[in-house]
Amino acid sequence: MRKRIVGLASIPSREESMIRVVKSLADQADGIIVALNGYQEIPHALREIRNVRCVILDNALGDAAKFYYVQDVDGIYLSCDDDLVYPPGYVAYMTSKIQQYNAIITLHGRRYDRRPITSFRRGFSLNYHCLHTYTYDTELDVGGTGVMAFDTERFKLSIDDFPIKNMADVWLAKRAHEQNVPIMGVAHDYKYLTYLNPGSDTIWAKSRDDSLHTSVLRGFLK
Repeated sequence: MRKRIVGLASIPSREESMIRVVKSLADQADGIIVALNGYQEIPHALREIRNVRCVILDNALGDAAKFYYVQDVDGIYLSCDDDLVYPPGYVAYMTSKIQQYNAIITLHGRRYDRRPITSFRRGFSLNYHCLHTYTYDTELDVGGTGVMAFDTERFKLSIDDFPIKNMADVWLAKRAHEQNVPIMGVAHDYKYLTYLNPGSDTIWAKSRDDSLHTSVLRGFLK
């Protein structure tokens, strides 16, 4: 079986939720890589969880830090968020869908059927949300990297593919398009994940100007 490696990034204000997330995945994965953005030291609780590898960063990479070591992984890579608790069987489910579709798998994302694309935030034709129920699988243009999995043999990704911070979803979609690797949203229930709700302390809440995201999208979705 291919090794299954989880990657996620966190900031100090979310330490408590991040620990819960890591614990929810510890018994499912062969290894967990935690990028500690802005931390001074590794939290003691992380040291007690098996198969965890930490790297302390200065937050220059933002959300892309979840992919800090992705180029070194040979196996299934699952990129996760620090505000979602993942259920038992999550890694197995995502892995089975990779095998089914030979694609990048996600529980969240968007499709943009109208051209030209007017807005990353508002110009979509389908908003496939990880906290809603979907009974069908469907191809997406952009996938949410907080609930994503892929085989590194099929999809080649490097931390260098994220030139500007806090745009991980769109940069990864660009690389997928360039390599002709589909992004598949897969069926799930609205109660499948547990959202820890960090309030306004999210990249989405803080970023209202989507002009750069939209420009990148237009570059590969024509």
